[in-house]
Amino acid sequence: MDINLLSSCMYAIVVSTETRAKLPNSVADLIAKYERKWPGRVMLIEYTGDVTCSLVDLQKLRPSYSCFVTFHSECSRMFVARVHHLTREIDQSNPYYDTVWGILTGRDEEDVLFTLRQKPLIIRRVLSGTPVNLNNFESGVWYNEGKKGEATRRKFDSNEVLKEQCPGDASEDIVRELSTPRDREGDKGVDMIVTSGHASEKDWNIGYSFESGKLVSKEGKLCGLTIEGRVIPVTHNGSAKVYSAAGNCLMGHIKDVNSMALCWMHSAGVVQMTGYTVVTWFGYAGWGVHSYFIDNPGSMTFSEAFYANQQSLIAKLHLKYPTVPIPYLSTADSQTGDDNYECNGLLHDQDKVAFYGDPAYEARLMENQENNCYIKSMKLMPDSNTDTSEWIVCKLSVYTKCHGKFNCMEPSAELMTFPRPPVFILPCMMSAVKIIEGDAVANCRSVLLPLTGKYFQGQTHDVIIAFKI
Repeated sequence: MDINLLSSCMYAIVVSTETRAKLPNSVADLIAKYERKWPGRVMLIEYTGDVTCSLVDLQKLRPSYSCFVTFHSECSRMFVARVHHLTREIDQSNPYYDTVWGILTGRDEEDVLFTLRQKPLIIRRVLSGTPVNLNNFESGVWYNEGKKGEATRRKFDSNEVLKEQCPGDASEDIVRELSTPRDREGDKGVDMIVTSGHASEKDWNIGYSFESGKLVSKEGKLCGLTIEGRVIPVTHNGSAKVYSAAGNCLMGHIKDVNSMALCWMHSAGVVQMTGYTVVTWFGYAGWGVHSYFIDNPGSMTFSEAFYANQQSLIAKLHLKYPTVPIPYLSTADSQTGDDNYECNGLLHDQDKVAFYGDPAYEARLMENQENNCYIKSMKLMPDSNTDTSEWIVCKLSVYTKCHGKFNCMEPSAELMTFPRPPVFILPCMMSAVKIIEGDAVANCRSVLLPLTGKYFQGQTHDVIIAFKI
């Protein structure tokens, strides 16, 4: 949009007294980094006890981004659930997320400092253990977890996506991909990792329907473990990566210092990560991130895509199942008690996926509007339909580039992405938002268009909103 509102962004650093003592350099460097970017807009919120003690300060600050700096021993399943709930409570007039958030942690302080040193990341090459749309990457490979010895690859400077044979045990190949220094033209190293299949806090099984090797934690280090029992350590190659554990059970659960989530950060250079803290069987909160991040390349950062998918989950619960009691805070398998699969699945997924990393760090796919499902635009309008001149009026438009579906539960083709309704993330947290024309769900940080069903190429959906900074 043709207005610079980023100067109104507030960045909150939320940290316990205990963590601040253990990660002093991380907190100091984080403050310095964002003071350079947004002078005078960074606020340190230090609390003692439970993270929910920071709510009053968050309500006063109304941050656009909230970074929860956390020592790994504090990153329990309950901590993740509390952060979910807390970030929906800043503006208590609605049930939606009010701030783009992330939990910044690592196995040691150097992992956190590595994250803070990174420049914005343009994601060009992907490594996956499950189907992904390689047309939206410059290059990459995905290993077929359902068919032994098969992979699909796109090479650098090629438009062809081709199936190929690979070892039945791909553990050594995957370790090599993770460890090799990034070389764009040499088609080596990776920017993004995607995994699915059987996993725990200690391992990931590369094959889903067949016996294969694993990636495992060995005393806090990420290693490949072949079927024959050979251990192959992953070598940190010095480049930043983002990681979507979209289909894995427990990969986002930091149970102890040797948990897999910390291994990915420590050994593989993962600076942002999403992953379930519980067993997953429904997948909405995991796979849906790809709809915003991969299916519409370049339109959102990784943290924004996570945020948008969480808004979509909450909207679906409240709009489609308004009479269903929603647990205040739960890390258990919340269900309605009846046989409504979708509703039970949404309740199960609520508050169960962690986002690790700095929420304002910019990691996004290379922009390619030709491959986008739809194009979003925000345009300022003359201030003629509002109560006072303090209101800023915008027209939000969605233009569809192809045929498809909005907000359905069936996977798209073979690529394990689930369509989601369009979400506009506002430039900063607004003091007020209202809908002037059209159908939308709005809160202080975002606007969701609750579109459903089929759409066709060339359609336009418009909403006019007004907001106050």
